[in-house]
Amino acid sequence: MAAFKTVGATGTVTATASNVQSGAISQQSSYLRVVATAAPAQVAVGGNPTASATTLYLATNVPEIISIGQVRAQPIANYTKGTTTTITFYEGQGTQFVVGDYVTLVSPSQTGFAFSHKEVTAVNDKASAGVGMVTGETEGFGRIITVDYDSSSVSGTWNTAYNAYSDLRASFKLGGIRVGGTNSVIYYQQIQITGG
Repeated sequence: MAAFKTVGATGTVTATASNVQSGAISQQSSYLRVVATAAPAQVAVGGNPTASATTLYLATNVPEIISIGQVRAQPIANYTKGTTTTITFYEGQGTQFVVGDYVTLVSPSQTGFAFSHKEVTAVNDKASAGVGMVTGETEGFGRIITVDYDSSSVSGTWNTAYNAYSDLRASFKLGGIRVGGTNSVIYYQQIQITGG
């Protein structure tokens, strides 16, 4: 018999006739438990999910477990401000993130630099100067990413002394839509599964 342990807070989405999204959720587990109450619903999970008639169907009061992929999180080595934000990871550590992922940065010692649920728009995987590069570019070796977050008005400079406390983590949302004419309240909770 499988057992599960809850991770993080429980959330809700009220599914109506059109797609409704939850707030951003920092991924802490590989599984999301969902249950629709009051009426059936259909759900989708992702960076900007749209639930529809072709996404996962939830029968009323029947919990389901959705695999949401491997947890991806890592500390950052540097933060470059601008109309987009450049995040650099430590040498020897390529990024776990790809273009189209959404990420959330938490940095308890430097809260002004934090952001929530922003899209990764580029990964610098240049490996050699002069090969496919333009003047002024640097080699990223897969450890530099660009995030669609305007940090140009953030005050101060990133202090590398606090790097170990930073956490850039994949984030997602749950989208829901009702089935039929009655709104549904969808409860969701990240879980860890043990046993079989």
